[in-house]
Amino acid sequence: MSMATNDRTVLMLRHFSDLSYQEIGQVLDLDEKTVKSRLFEARQRLRSLLPDLRGFSR
Repeated sequence: MSMATNDRTVLMLRHFSDLSYQEIGQVLDLDEKTVKSRLFEARQRLRSLLPDLRGFSR
């Protein structure tokens, strides 16, 4: 299963490009509140895609 493009975009801008919510809003032409909401929802969906790593050892 893969991530939706919108989820991937907002996560990449925040966590890999280190943009602020305001900057992401400017890039995507979204209100800052909408950016926060999309990030929250994208993180929730990402968690459901990741395997349970609690038992993972290095």
